[in-house]
Amino acid sequence: LLHAIGEEQLTDASLRDIAYTLQVGREAMEDRLAMIVGSVDDLKAKLHEFANGCDSIKDTFRGQVKRNKETMSLLEADEEIQDAIVRWIQRGKYAKLLNLWVRGLSVDWGQIYGEVKPSRIGLPTYPFAGEPYWIPEAGVDAETSRPAEASAASVVHPLLHRNTSDLSGLRFTSMYTGNEFFLKDHVVKGAPVLPGVAYLEMARAAVEQTAGEILKEERMGIRLKNVVWARPIAVRDEPVQVYIDLVHEDNGEITYEVYSSEPEADGEAVLHSQGSAILGSMEDHISLDIQALQSECNRDVISSNQIYETYRAMGIHYGPAHQGIQKVYLGSGQALAKLSIPAVVSETTQMYTLHPSLMDSA
Repeated sequence: LLHAIGEEQLTDASLRDIAYTLQVGREAMEDRLAMIVGSVDDLKAKLHEFANGCDSIKDTFRGQVKRNKETMSLLEADEEIQDAIVRWIQRGKYAKLLNLWVRGLSVDWGQIYGEVKPSRIGLPTYPFAGEPYWIPEAGVDAETSRPAEASAASVVHPLLHRNTSDLSGLRFTSMYTGNEFFLKDHVVKGAPVLPGVAYLEMARAAVEQTAGEILKEERMGIRLKNVVWARPIAVRDEPVQVYIDLVHEDNGEITYEVYSSEPEADGEAVLHSQGSAILGSMEDHISLDIQALQSECNRDVISSNQIYETYRAMGIHYGPAHQGIQKVYLGSGQALAKLSIPAVVSETTQMYTLHPSLMDSA
């Protein structure tokens, strides 16, 4: 307010307009401040003192409503007090009026001005507007170098940071920095690349978020089909903003598209994956006899080290968070792999249904 008064070069002629605007053009909050001033310079001086933490400013009143609610309710119901307020206004005894207003008393400010009201002018609104500012760094805690998704309470899902749906459609937006475990430990030819299987969890989570209570009815589940991987997402020098759009088709299916605005594309949308989702009853799946399969896969056993050394030679570097293959048993025309979520990301297990480390290992 102090800055705005100086910027607008408001004069004493505007003082009534300033007061009237703040009295009737703003909601009265719990914490209140009131001043009696004789000029714009007087107002500036008192605002400056208040901003610097001065407690004893002449003709300045401050109070909190919640501490005085019961007392103010009684006063407002008292006809004599209401008559006294009218007399205070008529006689210009504003100190008594403001002393009660900062404690929660409701005041009809229009009584001060009579028939001819001042004008409302442009002044700053309250600074706590509902504008979210999202933290782009949601992958790794700087002190421990461990995944930090669990502390990012503001995100919808580790792969879906914000619901940015509007009248144009359903949309989720995420900002990937390259420090997330599913990027930092999945490096292809020197660049962190989002594993292709992450699109499946992204689509599943987006559908789950938008389907809401429907999925809880009759053991409903999500089936993905017609999945297309068009182009990988690589995070190099700058963070990449990724979007997923959902469309509910007439046939009941939900189609989705994952795209980004990568710097090298000059701001144009780049399609990375697309597919469809169907909501339906969850089917019972056949259980496999793992011991029987392992006995059939008895030709050879490949160790985890052998597998990841081979990938490194191919230019694909898997860090600790993506080394989920423990060993592979080879058989005739088939293989059986033992997979587990790596210990370094074990605390993220409950955050995903299709965990990126486990799915990528598979």
